[in-house]
Amino acid sequence: MLRNPIRTKFKSQHTFFTTKGIKGTQKIKRIVSVKIKKDYFFTPQQHQLSKRLFSRRVKDKGGKLNIRFFPHLSLTKKPLQVRMGKGKGKHHRWVAPLKRGAVILEISGRYIKTRIKNIYSHLKYKLPVESKLIIPKSSRRFLKEKLKLMIK
Repeated sequence: MLRNPIRTKFKSQHTFFTTKGIKGTQKIKRIVSVKIKKDYFFTPQQHQLSKRLFSRRVKDKGGKLNIRFFPHLSLTKKPLQVRMGKGKGKHHRWVAPLKRGAVILEISGRYIKTRIKNIYSHLKYKLPVESKLIIPKSSRRFLKEKLKLMIK
């Protein structure tokens, strides 16, 4: 089920991006995260897609997913063939405005380290914006050792 805000203070808000910002760019240590490389408006469908993709890839409940964005901003749109003026348009859809460098997903768990490349390869093709996988240094060593054992 798609998630939308239950109640908002104002019916329609201004939409804007600031050029730089650090809110939402920090990540927690020892957790694998996914960062985006460009500014983007994420919709509730993309929120649901990332949640569903993760739950299908991790069957044994060994991992935990933290989605760090929520579609809270209302975009408006005027109907076709309407003249200029007479106020702002009606609500069109909900979006989450995210800046470049924002962490959108945090993945943790005991068996996740071995499956993270597989999960990210599927997620990368589904997301509409370029993203980057960030793995902590302790996890990188673990993954390199695991890959060496798999090759031999």
